[in-house]
This record gives sequence, C-alpha cells and structure tokens, in this order.
Amino acid sequence: MRPVVDCVAPSDGKKAKQARASDGGGGSRKRVAIYGGAFDPVTNSHLTCASEIVHSGQADEVWLVPCGPRPDKPGLKTSPRDRYVMTQIAVNTMFSPDFPIKVSDAECFEEEALFTYDLLSSLRDQNPNVDFIFVIGSDWLQPSTNIASWKSKNRNWKKGDPEDQKVLVSGDK
Repeated sequence: MRPVVDCVAPSDGKKAKQARASDGGGGSRKRVAIYGGAFDPVTNSHLTCASEIVHSGQADEVWLVPCGPRPDKPGLKTSPRDRYVMTQIAVNTMFSPDFPIKVSDAECFEEEALFTYDLLSSLRDQNPNVDFIFVIGSDWLQPSTNIASWKSKNRNWKKGDPEDQKVLVSGDK
C-alpha cells in the first residue's frame, strides 16, 4: 500500500494502465484507492478529488470511507450512519452508477475508532485480489504530523497483558 497525497495530478489513464500491465502483474489485480474521512459534510471538493483519482489512472476505483467514532474529533455533529448516507446520496447524485466511485461502510458502524493500518489490513483480508492505495490529505504534510508514528491494535494482546502493549506503532510498515 502506498500513499497518494490529496488529488493525484491528472495524467493519461491509458499510460498508467499500460504501465501496470507491463509490470509483470498483467494488470489483472484491481487497484482501489481508499479515501477516508469524517465527511461531515461530504463536499464537492471530496467528490472532485475522488473523480480526479479515477481519471488519473492511478486507481481503478475509489472507495469513500466515512469514519466511525473519532477520539481526535469529538465535536463531530453528525452520526456515522447519517454521514454514510449523506456520502451515498452525494456519490449517487454526482456520478453515474457505472462510474467507479463507491461508498464503503467498512469503518462507520464500528463501536470504536479503527486505526488506519487496521482498516487497511481488514480490507486487504476481505479483498485478497485487490491492491489498496491510501489517500491522505495535505493536512498530513504539515511539519507537526508524522505518519511513521501512526498506531494499530496489537492483535496478540490479551486481557491481563500490560495496557501499554495494547497498541503498536505501525506507521513504518
């Protein structure tokens, strides 16, 4: 999984697909860009960015993934269910059913927030024939942010183990 920052610069989609076909993989694996966020509300800019990713040829589909509970954003005004429905309505209104932008409920109905690594690992496990690309916003390019410090759940942690081992740093994976 490699990050794609904000809207990928438009390029010739045919050339990108030809390059993937000549990389030894035959281009047969679907490439899906995961574009997560609060989407509170979903905006035309979100939809334009998703469309530009498709048109760039860097991904075959874009999945908008409204988040569930967010400890870093306790002030979200809209429930995860309503943000999911708003995003579905926006995508269905803006794009034809055949256009490869979808809305995923992979995170919004979880009881607690998913770490990005855990979300991507779960999607990979559920979709073994898909290569995922993770889209990040330009807010992650600020000097105060460090993707290498991102965390994930320690899947080997069991009740009774030290609490400080419940979470691992996974940003460098």
